[in-house]
This record gives sequence, structure tokens and C-alpha cells, in this order.
Amino acid sequence: MISGYNNGGVPVNNLIQVVIKSITISGFIVFRIAAKYALEFHAFLAPKVASGEVKHKEHIFHGLQSDGEAILALQKGTNTGKAVVHVADDV
Repeated sequence: MISGYNNGGVPVNNLIQVVIKSITISGFIVFRIAAKYALEFHAFLAPKVASGEVKHKEHIFHGLQSDGEAILALQKGTNTGKAVVHVADDV
């Protein structure tokens, strides 16, 4: 499971009990429900971002040579906000 990627351990103890006791584990993948809520989400959030009520952070890495650093920061969780690799200025 994803929650165990960074610590190397098994995040769920006694997972075999799920099988033995016929327990149901369920969750959701955001992309499967995104279409259902996309219009409502954008109608609600876009004005708040535009007005400054909701702010976002970007962690900007400069140049293609830093793409490895950007990926590593994402995997380790050391980046803050959205990771962006800036490769060129607009002309």
C-alpha cells in the first residue's frame, strides 16, 4: 500500500485477517469520481482563488537539470505545494 512507501514497513497489520474473516475494504480513486464533481468544484473554488481567499504554493525547480531533484522531492515529500520545473521564459 502507498502509505508504506516511505517507511519500508507494512502499513496494515494482520492483513490476512481480511481474507480469513471475509472483511470488505473499500476506498475510492479520485479520478473515478472527478467527472461527477468537476463542474461544482470549479464553480466553487475558482472565484475563491481569483479573489485571493484561497492561496496556493508552488515549489519551483529551475532548468531541466533539476528534474531529478523535483521528482525526488515529490517522492520524499520535501516539496511544498505544487512542484513546477521551469525550463524557459516566454518569448
